[in-house]
Parts: sequence; structure tokens; C-alpha cells
Amino acid sequence: MKTDLMKASKLGEFLSIGAVFEEKEDGQAEIGLFLASKDISASCAFLIEEWELFVVAVGHIDRRLKVRLDKLRFEDRI
Repeated sequence: MKTDLMKASKLGEFLSIGAVFEEKEDGQAEIGLFLASKDISASCAFLIEEWELFVVAVGHIDRRLKVRLDKLRFEDRI
């Protein structure tokens, strides 16, 4: 059975995201992630354990990006 976690939603002029949760008959569960931009789209299916690792990895990337952006903002003030 599929359940929408997030219906396809626009994040910007050309970027959209959506996600579903699907329970399989064999007891496995997957999270489906869909990303689309103007030129390309992609979808990925994650097992629960893979999803948790994916979220940790995105969090790591986000923290590193914020440090870099803060550095750029500070340099712009000098």
C-alpha cells in the first residue's frame, strides 16, 4: 500500500519534489523519492535503513554547506 509522504510540490521555478511510503506484501517497506527539474527527473527507492543513512548524509552535506556559506558571507563583509 502506498501513502504520500509529500505530494509533488514545487520548490522553485523549475524544481519539484515528492515522496511516497510503500509497504510491500513481503513485509518490506520502501520510501520513494522523486526530484524533477527543468531538464531532468530522477526517482529513487530506499529501504528504511538506506533512507536513514541518506538523511544522515544529506544532513552532513547541509552542515558543510552552511559553514561554507557563512564563510562567504563573512568574507563579503570585509
